[in-house]
Amino acid sequence: MAYLQEIKHQMRQLGHLFGVDRDRPVDVSPNEATQDLVLDMLLKCHQHGLQKIRQRLEKHKAGFDAYMAEVRQNPGTVDGVLHDELCDLENGLNLVARTFKEQRPDVEIAKLIVWYASLLAKYLKDGSSELRLLEGLDQHFATPVGGFTMCCFLEELFTHHTAVMNLVSLSASVRFRPLIESNLTIVLVPGEHHAVSFPVRGPAVDATLTAFDKTALSRMHDNVETIAKEPWSGTQHDNFTFQSYVHAECALIAYLHRHKLRAYPYIGVSKLACYSCSRYIHTYNAAGKELDGFHECFFTRGTRGEICLPWVSPELGTDQDKMVQGKMIEEIKQDMEALLGRDAARRAGPGSTGIPETEKPAPAHNWASKLKEHVQEIIRGQQV
Repeated sequence: MAYLQEIKHQMRQLGHLFGVDRDRPVDVSPNEATQDLVLDMLLKCHQHGLQKIRQRLEKHKAGFDAYMAEVRQNPGTVDGVLHDELCDLENGLNLVARTFKEQRPDVEIAKLIVWYASLLAKYLKDGSSELRLLEGLDQHFATPVGGFTMCCFLEELFTHHTAVMNLVSLSASVRFRPLIESNLTIVLVPGEHHAVSFPVRGPAVDATLTAFDKTALSRMHDNVETIAKEPWSGTQHDNFTFQSYVHAECALIAYLHRHKLRAYPYIGVSKLACYSCSRYIHTYNAAGKELDGFHECFFTRGTRGEICLPWVSPELGTDQDKMVQGKMIEEIKQDMEALLGRDAARRAGPGSTGIPETEKPAPAHNWASKLKEHVQEIIRGQQV
C-alpha cells in the first residue's frame, strides 16, 4: 500500500516539474531533478517486482539461450547493431541470473535490469524500424527454437520499465492531472479462484467433436483428455477437474460489483486482455441495469485476441451470473461461426473492447547515463 502511495506521490512531483499545458505523451525533460525522479521510480518499481522478474527470466532463459545459439551460428542474417546488442543482453542476463543466485542486494539487480531495458526499449516501440528488425528476426528463428520469440521475451522482461515510462507520460497529461492530484483510495483486491470440472468424454462431447473431426479442435481435446488422465488432475468419472484463478481484470470488476464500489472505469493492466476477458467485459458492459441496478462500463487497453487457458468466469454475487455467461457464450459462438466461415487462407484479426492501446511515450535515455557507472561497477565486481 505504501509503495502505491509513493508512486502516486512521485507522479504528482513529475507533473509539477514538467509544467506542461498540453495533453499528449511527452519525452522526459532533461531537467536534472526530473531525471533523478524518473530513475528513482524505475529502480523502486523493479525492486518491488523482482520476484516476478526472476520468475519470467527463469521460465524463458532456456528458450533465450537456444535462440541466441541460432543467432550466433547465423550472424549474416542478423542486423549488425541488433546482433551486438542481443549478445550484450545475453551477457547481462547471465550476470543477472548469477546475482539472483548469489542473493546480491536488490538494488544491484534492479540497476542491471533498468540499464538493459533503457538500451533495448526501442525494439518494443510500435512502428519503429527497430521493432521491424526484431520481428523479422523472430520470423527467421521461431521454428528452430520451438516458438520462442524475442519480441515477447523482451516485452515480458521489461514490463516494469514500460509501465513506469507510461506513468511518466501520464504525469504530464492535462487530462490526468486532476486524477493525480486527487485523494485516491487504494483497495487491494484478493485473488479469486474456483474449481472447474468438465467432461472429457460422453455423448455430448462426442457429438460436438464429430463435426470437427481431424481438426485442431479435435486434437486439442485429445491433448486435454491425455492430461486429464494424469494423477494430479483430479479426474473422476471422465471429468477433468482443476483449480483456476480468475484473470485480474474480471476479478477486479466482480469485486467492485459485489461491494458496490464506484471506480474510474478504465482498467490499466500491464498486459493486453485475453480474448475471453475482453468478451466478458463486453458482455458485462452490455448487461446494463439488469445487474441489480449497480453497473459500470469498464474499458481496457484492448486485446490481442489470444485464448489463455484455463479461464473461468468470476462470481458477481448475484443470480445474474448465468445471464452474463450465457450472453458471453452466444458472442463467442458468433465469433466462431464467423471465423469458420472465412476463407482458410485468411487469418482472423484480434478482437478488441474498442479502446485503442495507450500510445507509448518515446523512450528517454538521458537518465540512463547515470546508471552506466553503477552497472560497470557491478560487472567489475562479478569479474573479481
